[in-house]
Amino acid sequence: IMETCKTKIVSIVLHPKFFIMQEEILTQFKLLVFKRGIKAVSIDDIAREMKISKKTIYQHFEDKEDLVKKLLKKHLDEHKIIIEKIHEESEDVIRELLLIMQCSTHMLTQINPIVFEDLKHYYKKAWNNFEEFKKEYVLGRIKKTLEKGQKQKLIRKNIPLDLMAQLRLKEIELLMDYQFIRSFNMSIQEIQKNITEYFILGVGTPKGIKKMYEYLENPEKIKFNYNC
Repeated sequence: IMETCKTKIVSIVLHPKFFIMQEEILTQFKLLVFKRGIKAVSIDDIAREMKISKKTIYQHFEDKEDLVKKLLKKHLDEHKIIIEKIHEESEDVIRELLLIMQCSTHMLTQINPIVFEDLKHYYKKAWNNFEEFKKEYVLGRIKKTLEKGQKQKLIRKNIPLDLMAQLRLKEIELLMDYQFIRSFNMSIQEIQKNITEYFILGVGTPKGIKKMYEYLENPEKIKFNYNC
């Protein structure tokens, strides 16, 4: 006797209201986390702020770690879109580097620095996703920007590109280091400006350095219009 087994594929179509509520929960979670840090925010806090039940939250997310992972992915996806837009719209890489500086500074001033500490120590899966994003996307984008700058004769030809890209990534990571930021009597804006300026001084050609100072002395030329 031969039996034929057929696998029936069932497609579950979720109601649009499901995704609307999921987005609203993520938005509220983001507001609380950016203000207090991840560890300090509970599912109860989200439910209380939104005036919904914890059950509703668990219908949309498995647990708090799932919330953290999905919020991080959403935030990184949005940030990536903005960075790519800056890259496409910048006529030269010096302007691009300065606009990205403004974008990342604006983003970091909205986030309690303890968020990165919480992510690293208590949410390993989400932290690993963040590390992968930096390694696969951010590092690659920095290298492409430097290569573009070499073609524009704004970045020196004789620099080790891989090393300089890694250096720039490490500089960005320092701005997410809670202890590092606290060790200086300076704002994130001041620290970021100094780090970026000295990076360009190190890798830029005389033409590139001149262009940097032209932009810094005329801020309207690098007016920031991106929603970071």
